[in-house]
Amino acid sequence: MESSHGILMGTVRSMENIEIKGEFKEELEKMLGQAGEKRTTDREVAFSSHAASANITTGFTTCDLDLKVKSANYLATKVIGSVKQYLPGNVDENNLIGTCIDAFHKDPSHQRQLLKTLTKGGEPYIAELNFGDIGQDGKIVRITGTAIIDQDGNVEGYQAAWEDITEQRKMERENKNAQEREQKDAEELKQKVDSMLVVVQAAAQGDLTREITINGDSAIGQMGAGLKIFFESLREDISSIGENAQSVSAASEELTSVSSNMSANAQETAAQAGVVAAASEEVGTNVQTVATGAEEMSASISEIANNANQAAKVSMEAVEVAKRTNETISTLGISSKEIGEVVKVITSIAEQTNLLALNATIEAARAGEAGKGFAVVANEVKELANQTAKATEEIGGKVLTIQNDSGNAVEAIGEISEIINKINDISSTIASAVEEQSATTNEMTRNITEAAKGVGEIAQNISGVSTAAQQTTEGTGDTSEAAGELAKLSIGMQSLVSKFKI
Repeated sequence: MESSHGILMGTVRSMENIEIKGEFKEELEKMLGQAGEKRTTDREVAFSSHAASANITTGFTTCDLDLKVKSANYLATKVIGSVKQYLPGNVDENNLIGTCIDAFHKDPSHQRQLLKTLTKGGEPYIAELNFGDIGQDGKIVRITGTAIIDQDGNVEGYQAAWEDITEQRKMERENKNAQEREQKDAEELKQKVDSMLVVVQAAAQGDLTREITINGDSAIGQMGAGLKIFFESLREDISSIGENAQSVSAASEELTSVSSNMSANAQETAAQAGVVAAASEEVGTNVQTVATGAEEMSASISEIANNANQAAKVSMEAVEVAKRTNETISTLGISSKEIGEVVKVITSIAEQTNLLALNATIEAARAGEAGKGFAVVANEVKELANQTAKATEEIGGKVLTIQNDSGNAVEAIGEISEIINKINDISSTIASAVEEQSATTNEMTRNITEAAKGVGEIAQNISGVSTAAQQTTEGTGDTSEAAGELAKLSIGMQSLVSKFKI
C-alpha cells in the first residue's frame, strides 16, 4: 500500500524493494526514472524562475550526482565566461548544461573529495580562486558549494554559488592600503604633534626660546606654521608687555601723585566753596531783606502818592470852599451894611418916635386930666422908643462888629486860599515826585529781586561746585585706589613677564 502511494506521489525512485517482476517491473522502473527527471527539471525551472523574479545577484549552477551541470543562471554564465580563459578545460559559458564540473578545476580529485564531505552532510565549503593577474584583468571568484537534499534526506545533486568579488577584494585592498597610509600618517601626525606639544609645553612653563619646525601644505603643517607665527608674535608681545608694564608702573606712580594733588586741591576748593556758599547765602538773605524793604518802601511811596493826590484833591476842594465862604462872607458884609442902613433908619425912627413921644407927653401934660391916659401911652411909646434905640444901637454895634469880623474873615480866608493854593501846588509837586520815585523804586525793587534771584543761583552754583569738589575728592580717592591697583597690576605683569624666557 505504501509502495503504491509512493509510486503515485513520485517519491519511489527504485523498484528494488518492490516484489514485482517481469516487463511490468521494467516499465515501472522506466516510468519512475522519467518521473524523477521531470521532478528535477521542474525544480530547475522553478529555481530559474525564482532567481529571475527574486532579482538574485549571485550566479548559481547545479549538477547531478554524476557532476554534470544541470542548470545555470545568467550571472553564473557571466562569471564563468569572464574566467574561462584561465580554466583548465574547454568551457563554453553559453552551453554549460551537461558539462562536467571537472573542467572547472585543475585538480578534480580534490573537488570530488570535498563533494564527498558534502554528501556525508558536511558544512558548505567556500573557496576563493584567483584567475590571472589580479593587478591587470584577473578575477577573484568565490565559490560556495552545497548539497541538494531531496524530501527523503538524500543527496540528489550539488549547487555552486559563483560570485565575482574582484572589486570587493580590490576595495578591501585599497581600504587596507588606505588604513596603512592613515596609520602611517597618524604616526607621522603624532610625531609632529608631539614635536609641537613639546614646544607648547615649554611655552606653558615660560620657555619661549624653542622653535616650531613643522611646516608644509597639510593641515598639521599649516598648524605648525601658524603656531610658529603665534609664538614669534607672543615673544614680541611679551617683550612689549614687559616694557608697557614698566611704563604702567611709572604712570601709576605719577597718577598717584597727581591724584593726591588733585585731592588736596579739591578739598581746598570744597572748603572755599563752602565759605563762598555761606557768604553768598548771607548776601542772598541781605539782598532779600533789601528787596523786601524796597517792596515795603514802594508800597509806602504808593500810599504817600495816594495821600498826596488825595491831599491835592482835598486842597482843591478847600480852595473851592474858601472861595464860596469868601463870597458868602462878602455877601454877609454887604448884608451887614444893608442891616446897618436899616438900623440907621430904625434908629432915626426911634429918635423921631422918642421925639413924638416926648411931644405927646408934653401935649398930654398940657391937656391935664384928659391927657393922662395918652401920657401913659406916650410914655410907653417913649420907653419902647428908647428900648428900640438901645436895641438898635446894640444891633448897630453887633452889625459893626460883624462887618469888622467879616472883613477880617475875608482877609483870613484870602490868606487861607493862598496857603491852600500853595499846599495844592506843593501836593501836586509831591505827587509828581512821588510818582517818579515810585517808578524808580519799582525799577529798584525789580533789580533787587533779580539780584536776589542771581544770588540764589550763585548760591546754588556754588553748592554745586562744593558738591562737585566733594565728588572730585571722592573720585580722586577712587583714582588713588585705581592707581594702586594699576601699580599692583603692573607689578603682576612684570612678574608674569619675568617668567618667560625670550
